[in-house]
Amino acid sequence: MWEIIRMIAVGIFLLIEGFRDFRKRKISMLSVLIFAVLGIVLEIPEGITVWKEITAGIMVGAVVLGLAKITEGKIGVGDGWVLIVTGLFLGFRGNLFLFMAALFASAVVSIVLLLCGKADKKTQLPFISFLFIGYMLTITI
Repeated sequence: MWEIIRMIAVGIFLLIEGFRDFRKRKISMLSVLIFAVLGIVLEIPEGITVWKEITAGIMVGAVVLGLAKITEGKIGVGDGWVLIVTGLFLGFRGNLFLFMAALFASAVVSIVLLLCGKADKKTQLPFISFLFIGYMLTITI
């Protein structure tokens, strides 16, 4: 039961923020905070043993935040915050797999856009939308 609630919460969060990222190129920190609190509340029944996995999952987002700082915004700070929240729900392996699936999906779309002449090397794509696509792929596999 809790697992289904977690899956739905992550899907809703990524759908909301993916749409916002696609339309406005930014995220809502209020939404991040709400879903972070929800993620923490949903993990309380699991006990202390799961917190190591959750902390590792959060680190995926923290690394992306660090990369955003290093690249001076080439990687979005919002992407890091969203991955921190998904790390609360998915743990390390789930969040890392989500991140890799999103990178793969964005690479495929980027190649297609480049080949069709619809984009160049400076074109920026909204990554959180690809996190949603990656999540849909991961829950169907």
